[in-house]
Amino acid sequence: MDAEAVVEPVIVHAETLPKNSAVISGRHRTKSISRRSEALLPLVLHGGIVVLSLTFARAAHAYIGPGLGLSQIGIALSAIGGFLFFLSAAIWYPFKRMLRRRRAKRAAASRHDGEPPASTGVGDSLE
Repeated sequence: MDAEAVVEPVIVHAETLPKNSAVISGRHRTKSISRRSEALLPLVLHGGIVVLSLTFARAAHAYIGPGLGLSQIGIALSAIGGFLFFLSAAIWYPFKRMLRRRRAKRAAASRHDGEPPASTGVGDSLE
């Protein structure tokens, strides 16, 4: 045999494949695993490795000085405050939009009834 032997590609006809199979990049494989499962497989494996490494971790016996300790407390409080701010914004702004729409509907209805528009509190002068 020659050292530079040429490998011929194998041509597979669709009729010769089993019913639940596919040809992907020249290789034959069955479709027993969905594409979503294929995408999640690395995440599950990496998550398992992290859980196992945290389960069997030994104590580090490391010193955490006052500067690092205060920094960790500050980071934790900032993360909690940011999360609470996000929740308050996610609840308040849709509520605020609903109140503005109600005020606008009341103002439009009162203009059609011949009454003066109700005060919206926005742009009113103190005269």
